Amino acid sequence: MENNTNMAGNEENIPNYNRGQNNRANYYQQLKETRKQKSAVRFNKLGLPSLLYGMIFAIGIYHSVDGFFNLFAAIATVVYISYVAKISEKEFGKFEKFNSACIILLSISNFLTGNGTIIFFNYMAILLLIIVTGIYMFVDVKDVLTSIQISTMVVIPIMAIEKMFNAVGDFFSNITTISLKKNKKLVYVIIGVCITIPFFVIICGLLMSADGVFNSIFESIFDKLHIADVIFDIISIGFLFVLGYMASYGMVANLQERSYEFKKGKIKNGEPIIAIIFTAAISFLYLIFSVIQIYYLFLGNGQLPDDYTYAEYAREGFFQLLFVCLFNMVIVLVCNEFFRKNIVLKILNFVVCGCTFIMIASSTYRMKMYVDEYGLTFIRVLVLWALLVITVLMVGLIKQIMDIKFNLFKYSVVVVSVLYIAFSFSHPDYYIATYDLAMYENLEKSGIDYVDYDYINDLSSDAAPAILKHKDAVFNHLGNYEWKIKNCDWAHIRVEYTDYTKNKIGIRNFNVSHFIAQSNFQKYFNEDSRKIGE
Repeated sequence: MENNTNMAGNEENIPNYNRGQNNRANYYQQLKETRKQKSAVRFNKLGLPSLLYGMIFAIGIYHSVDGFFNLFAAIATVVYISYVAKISEKEFGKFEKFNSACIILLSISNFLTGNGTIIFFNYMAILLLIIVTGIYMFVDVKDVLTSIQISTMVVIPIMAIEKMFNAVGDFFSNITTISLKKNKKLVYVIIGVCITIPFFVIICGLLMSADGVFNSIFESIFDKLHIADVIFDIISIGFLFVLGYMASYGMVANLQERSYEFKKGKIKNGEPIIAIIFTAAISFLYLIFSVIQIYYLFLGNGQLPDDYTYAEYAREGFFQLLFVCLFNMVIVLVCNEFFRKNIVLKILNFVVCGCTFIMIASSTYRMKMYVDEYGLTFIRVLVLWALLVITVLMVGLIKQIMDIKFNLFKYSVVVVSVLYIAFSFSHPDYYIATYDLAMYENLEKSGIDYVDYDYINDLSSDAAPAILKHKDAVFNHLGNYEWKIKNCDWAHIRVEYTDYTKNKIGIRNFNVSHFIAQSNFQKYFNEDSRKIGE
């Protein structure tokens, strides 16, 4: 009887198990349908604007990284951000508007300068401003640690990479759930085009290799219609379009779906004794170092070691000092955010900040002496700008030491953006050429034969007006034709003056710096009345 009972019990359990399996299958099926419907709804709000943004981005950037049309890509970016804020019911406040204005200004700078390094930095700055704007729109970072806000800038773009592919999945979810119901032929057209293109290219290539007459006919067609260039343009614009669409869609999808929550306020759990011992030790070293800087470098009263000139002393250890200044910023930030409040630690942080200012002054003075001896370069100008930025950031750190609620991150974004935009618009190559050429002329008059005209010769088109002001000294040193031929390339005149008419700049890639360089060189060549290369 027991066996029969157990068997009966087992038979009762089997249907229950099957029902559980069916319920689980139904659950996953419903979950799949829910996600699919959710993707379709998200695409309805975000898909078309993202596709439109990707199109404008591609048209604006292609062959116009440093041209006028890049401004349209920047404007599209700002409009897209404001649209996302509206559909997501997020605040588009003063800080977000400030970042948007900076994005527009940086895009304007792109077609005002010919310096490739500045243009690259401009795009990096635009990307960072987009990330920061997204964080402040979607993430509650009020009273959040500065260090956490900085780390969030790294985490969010990485997480957005995963969501980039949702742009494709949501597109097809939208087609199958909505478009398919409205117009089945649309799906069939898309599928047909996707299948036809690769097979058409493959078959065409095989037939061209199989028959010489067929091949010559198609080659003549390709040559007349510039098919190769057209295909390259289509592929390039298509790539930029897909990149703009997927990147924008993925970033917004990531910010909308994921919940980024951080602990409010400052984390003051660290034992201050640890920080006091560390900062006291380095403060002692910094004070000794600062006294030496004031006595030897600033006042020049000390006796340097034998065979040790002040020029050598000035340029020695400059980058080490720059690194120590950055390290000091990290020290003060960590002590201020992760250790419990302590008056001794607070005083030591002020000491570290004070010594850092002396180190910044020492670095600046060293660089000045070095420039007086060897002239300006772009790297030296960039370093001097970096020292200014560190100074302003240190002021913010002091403010945070005094007021723990001070938003150091937002302050840093604002001041660095303002200082960088000023640097981006300043055309440093022009001032480098002006300063160095004036110095070189004085050196030649003094009979000194150290004149680095090669560096001036390799500057961007921003330097053209300054170079032409000193053309007599430059041409006499390098030789008329050799110098002009080399510089025609970066001035976009191309080897021979007659090529000027063949390489006119259109509205798409119009660049003010290149145009001014061309105009200046054209005027000079007309006055010179000689063709290059004769």
